[in-house]
Amino acid sequence: HIYILVQMSEEMWQFDEKGELYTEKAIKFFRVLFERWNALRVNHTLTMCLFSRTYFSADDIAGADDWGESSSASSSRADGIQRDAKGRFYRDYYRVVAHDETSEWLNLLRPIKKEFFRHSSSTDCPAPSTLPHSDYCSRTYDGNGGKGGGRRGGRVRQPRDGSGGGGGGDGELRGRNSTATTGNVLEAINLALLTLEKWYYDRDVTRMGQLIIVVTPGTAVFEVDRKLSEAMKQRIIEAAVGLDFICLSPHPLHVAPLFNDIGNDGEDQWRLPHW
Repeated sequence: HIYILVQMSEEMWQFDEKGELYTEKAIKFFRVLFERWNALRVNHTLTMCLFSRTYFSADDIAGADDWGESSSASSSRADGIQRDAKGRFYRDYYRVVAHDETSEWLNLLRPIKKEFFRHSSSTDCPAPSTLPHSDYCSRTYDGNGGKGGGRRGGRVRQPRDGSGGGGGGDGELRGRNSTATTGNVLEAINLALLTLEKWYYDRDVTRMGQLIIVVTPGTAVFEVDRKLSEAMKQRIIEAAVGLDFICLSPHPLHVAPLFNDIGNDGEDQWRLPHW
């Protein structure tokens, strides 16, 4: 069973040194991977999930708290918002693209492309300025023969508040997408580990082993919670799960992956995950 976790951080909408979007590089990687699986006639079970983290300013959170006291309807603005060891407010997002797929790998490319370009609109973040032209999105990703597509006038539809960021005029929070380094990588990996915790119950003997693949636009340098990192290390060793990082950026001039463990005191502690 293979779990592919795709980090949709802000770098996914930036260009690399060759002028190619990191989203395009990710899609090309999946195409090559699925073609190789078809050629080898493998018998994998694939589950794919997109994940990201949105940061909010303290002023927006304070306003949400005030509204939450006066109106139960508006209190949903702050649902799921947490605070890390550095005092930053954030909310995590996850979206399953494929679940227990066993064949027809190339047919997954179209829904994957769709979810890539829909993800930012469901994470309380402004639409990236590098989203392709609306006609290109409709023709290539919507599957409607170039008709429809949810974007008008040749321009990407902006957030409903029209401000491009910050607090929304419609009473909704508007945050900022995290970088690959400050994202929720360990949280996403732990979600995959939850499904593998009882892997020996009703086991499918036609498939042996479990593997987690994290696709990130960064260089595999992450800020992580120290307690969560220690707990995940123990869970991975006990479950005997493989974990690979696929980095879309060039390899850094140091060993990767590299974790920056942040404790409750806010102090940094760099280390290499030897598991």
